[in-house]
Amino acid sequence: MIAPRPVTRADLGEAVRLLGALNARGERLEPRYRLRVDAPERLRELMRDAWFGTFLPFPTCWVVGDEPLIGLISGTIMQDHPVLDRPHTVRIDNLFVVPEHRGQGHGRRLVEAFCRAAHRSGTPRIDVGTLSADAGALSFWRAIGFADLRVTLSSLRDPAAEHP
Repeated sequence: MIAPRPVTRADLGEAVRLLGALNARGERLEPRYRLRVDAPERLRELMRDAWFGTFLPFPTCWVVGDEPLIGLISGTIMQDHPVLDRPHTVRIDNLFVVPEHRGQGHGRRLVEAFCRAAHRSGTPRIDVGTLSADAGALSFWRAIGFADLRVTLSSLRDPAAEHP
């Protein structure tokens, strides 16, 4: 069993590769989830800044494997909500295990390592979002104890244009 570990600067290229594979999967599942042409370069820049550019109370990206990486989880420390009375929250933004390594517990161990680190830092609440078209992801998150809280609906059409 390979234990999850915090991402390092040396992992950045491999981590961007995994994020690219995750985003490409999302685009295949949902055409509205279209990637920009410069996505790999932007991902590298964004992740470098998000994971290594500022003080973080805990590592917000964890990986499994070495060269190549076989799995990744990353998240964002959220600002406290200005109106809702809710505890400090971390949002899991990405979870990906390469297909040939799925079903071996890597995803669950990544989530456990990430959540344990977040809780130790004083963050009691962890949110996650996924594409509604990804039945496998929805099933995974629900099976490990995450529950539906809200739904985000999207539209690419202008309803005002249909009703002059």
